Amino acid sequence: MKKTFLLSLPLLTILSACSTLSEKECHTSDWHQLGIQDGRSGLPDRRLDDYAKSCKEYGIHPDTNRYLAGRSDGLKQYCTSSNAFRTGLNGEEYQGVCPADIDMIFHINNSASLSVYTARQRIKDLANRLDHLEHELSE
Repeated sequence: MKKTFLLSLPLLTILSACSTLSEKECHTSDWHQLGIQDGRSGLPDRRLDDYAKSCKEYGIHPDTNRYLAGRSDGLKQYCTSSNAFRTGLNGEEYQGVCPADIDMIFHINNSASLSVYTARQRIKDLANRLDHLEHELSE
């Protein structure tokens, strides 16, 4: 049960990041900069669909070309070996967004680091359980 919960945390973080844009944000967004931010965060390109749905009700269409160009720039910063390790150790699961030439190695490094994250969380849970049991014994 706890293992499933721990593995669900990164997914919940990603899903909560799928917020909609306000009318003002739809009017004033720099689509290139928004793409860079999403690329740096390793978000899939379907995020643009979320923006399009949000802004459609205000009669605004995202600039797809500028967004995707920005996202590509952002992915250059995200798709590095060191970031694969960092994201995995932070409990973030890779979303398959990197270019083909680094995709496999990024995935491998992220998965290995995610295993370390999961093991550390399990150790923390066991230490907390041990503390709780020791406390019960002392009473």
